[in-house]
Amino acid sequence: MSTSVEPEQRSLQDEAPEESSFREKLRAWLAEQHLPVLSGSDGAGRTAEEYDEESVRAARDFQRRLAEAGFAALTWPVEYGGQGLSSRYELIFQQEVAGYELPTTLLGVGFGMCGPTVLRHGTDEQRARYIPPLVKGEEIWCQLFSEPGAGSDLASVRSRAVRVDGGWRVNGQKVWTSGGRHSQFGLALLRCDPAAPKHAGLMVAIVDMADKGVEVRPLRQMTGHAKFDEVFLDDVFLPDERLVGEPGEGWTVARTTLLNERVSVAGNTALRGGSVSMLVAAARSAGREQEPRLRGRLADAWIDELVLSLLRERTKRAIEAGRTPGPEGAVGKLAASRYIQSASRTGVLIHGEDATTWDADEEGADEWALRLCAAPGLAIGGGTDEIVKNIIGERVLGLPREPRVAPTEPGVNGRAPAKGEK
Repeated sequence: MSTSVEPEQRSLQDEAPEESSFREKLRAWLAEQHLPVLSGSDGAGRTAEEYDEESVRAARDFQRRLAEAGFAALTWPVEYGGQGLSSRYELIFQQEVAGYELPTTLLGVGFGMCGPTVLRHGTDEQRARYIPPLVKGEEIWCQLFSEPGAGSDLASVRSRAVRVDGGWRVNGQKVWTSGGRHSQFGLALLRCDPAAPKHAGLMVAIVDMADKGVEVRPLRQMTGHAKFDEVFLDDVFLPDERLVGEPGEGWTVARTTLLNERVSVAGNTALRGGSVSMLVAAARSAGREQEPRLRGRLADAWIDELVLSLLRERTKRAIEAGRTPGPEGAVGKLAASRYIQSASRTGVLIHGEDATTWDADEEGADEWALRLCAAPGLAIGGGTDEIVKNIIGERVLGLPREPRVAPTEPGVNGRAPAKGEK
């Protein structure tokens, strides 16, 4: 497997000499790390596999080396282990690593969602305690938001935090937690006031995954792997110093996490582009590149990939201008979802029977089956396609809000539980 990427003529608009120098240093450092090179794959298949102890060690080790070399958390404050650089350096970093298969997927939730949330809404003590170990790869984070009855309508979470002496007692269940088994901490969205309107009765807190009462169970997917977990919280005690923001401000805090998540999903998919070239090469290898139906599918994939690239360029320019991610990030997330699903189906169409039957002893032979089974997950994780369309319509295009039916469950619609209800 190749471990070097041919240098490309990449640069930011009006790239300064110090930025170009940073790029060259980073490029040279990456070449020394002997990382596997992406061979036109968008990563939708192999990353569908569950994390094992070896992949956890690899993620920690590479993140430690990144931090030691001064390439970790580029835009985060120096006092918390970051480099204190502008967002333009982060864009340079993303451009340079795009050709490599980094072993740090497991750390994505911490860096893309939880870390930015703690930096923005956490106390100085929380930033000092939790951010430096994250930067150095010493601690892994997960997101404890979705529940069996609150996924798309996240503000309807029912995991309950009850005030007790010195903190909060938490009971509830979370689901679809990426990397929960391997995480030291989780950022949880909890209901602290069942009598308040559902968006107003929430809080966000940090859960130590080793605390008494925290139980993590793997969820087996149709890929055969268990990349996600469900997490049960049974009388878990959270001291006051674990709250991120104030009780009742949970939705504001959670929105920071969600906005970063959608931009992260779209950006990572665009950066792992190359599926079209991979599909074209596969079609030629199979002698099918002239088939009209397949040519149409390949053209659609090319258009989708171009759209993603342009959306990412728009996000890049916004970041360069100092603007933070907003609801427009949902457009990229929706485009990424459609792109991955379409590319996976086209790949299966090209490979035919070989995509669904394979030699179990041949490494990587199941890749297209994994891609096909994993691709629909992108239409759910980070906000379902339907919810994302609502966000685009209402908050980007300014269309009227979609009619909403008020929930009837106590504690999530602004009424207190009646006598005898829990």
